[in-house]
Amino acid sequence: SDLDSLSSLRFGFKPLRTVSSSSSSSNDGDCDLRAWAAGAQQRGVMATVSAINALPYLDPLCLTYTDDSLSCSSTSTVVKGFVGFNRAAIKVYNRTGAALHLFVAEAVNYILLSEVQGSSIPKLLALGRLPHSGAPVLALTLCQPLPLPPLREQFAASAREALACLHATGYGHGDLTGSNLLVFEGRVLLCDLQTCQRGAGQDSLQRDVADLEQLLQD
Repeated sequence: SDLDSLSSLRFGFKPLRTVSSSSSSSNDGDCDLRAWAAGAQQRGVMATVSAINALPYLDPLCLTYTDDSLSCSSTSTVVKGFVGFNRAAIKVYNRTGAALHLFVAEAVNYILLSEVQGSSIPKLLALGRLPHSGAPVLALTLCQPLPLPPLREQFAASAREALACLHATGYGHGDLTGSNLLVFEGRVLLCDLQTCQRGAGQDSLQRDVADLEQLLQD
């Protein structure tokens, strides 16, 4: 599997700049991720595959990780690790059609929401493909899960602030669940951005707010 190849080779990821000085992408170096995100929003299977193939292979120099799995689904596996000296959540996507589509959607949203990384969503530390398998990967700042009630109450104001910050960019989240609310240095951050949509209607934004309030009350 893609995760097995990651484990056996102990790949390292060189963090990529959100926007590099180069206007063109390369399969073995930095790429202009905002330009990539703009092109990746085209619809269709071929567009998705092309978008992933345009991402660079990640430099196997500065990532270490444990076998400590944070989550596993039919489309991706998340493990703990490091990007440089930064603790990271390494999200390795499967290479099925559905997983590739979700990867592109989430990667695009992280790039376009760079202004609220660290205040509303986790910081994107690295983005690209594994050198041997080509599996797409997101590496994000490692956060802690939102505590269960009653400890959750102390994070209510921060959770509302994180959602308001996201909404102020014109995006709605669309999938607020307990597992999608994380804590980093006392601040609540929203993750799993596959369903985030720019220009979300008022109904979608209000649904986000209602979902969040329900989570905070549970």
